[in-house]
Amino acid sequence: MTDFNKIFFDTAPLIYLIEKNDKFYEQTKNWLAQHIKKDTKLFTSVVTIAEFGVKPYKSERLDIIKD
Repeated sequence: MTDFNKIFFDTAPLIYLIEKNDKFYEQTKNWLAQHIKKDTKLFTSVVTIAEFGVKPYKSERLDIIKD
């Protein structure tokens, strides 16, 4: 049986949440809320920090990175 108390969370869903992506925001938010309620441990890579900041940095939207 798979242990769903530990899930790796990739960069893309985090970006969907922060940028409130029209197509994926609600689905991602609901999925994340469900796992938070279950006390699921979510992990991500240090690479996520670098990947996440590229577009906001190029667009001079440092407020997004700060948030």
